[in-house]
Amino acid sequence: MNKLCFKLLLILSFASPNLIFASGLTTPYPENGFSHTGVIDRIVFEKNIIVVSDRLYILPKDVIVHSPSSKGGKQHRLNIGSKIGYKQLTGSHNNKIINEIWILPKDYKQKHRITIYE
Repeated sequence: MNKLCFKLLLILSFASPNLIFASGLTTPYPENGFSHTGVIDRIVFEKNIIVVSDRLYILPKDVIVHSPSSKGGKQHRLNIGSKIGYKQLTGSHNNKIINEIWILPKDYKQKHRITIYE
């Protein structure tokens, strides 16, 4: 029985991140990356604003917050000093809106993207 459990765990350890995500064990990062990453400087929930790395954004009440312990969550998981990755939209009047946030580990390093201009 122990050998069978070990084999199953070994097989599952090679499973795709999407399979792990479906089981609720972790939240994978978006395949096409984040719009930006940064550190939360300030949050004012009453005014629906957040400042991330000195940039001001609108933070809707229905923002989706992913954390290592849950695949979706509420704004109360956001703390000043937390490192985050996020998806940004541009609203009317060129307002910058964050519609989805991933709380990142402190040692997270974003993969660098190279943009080639022709």
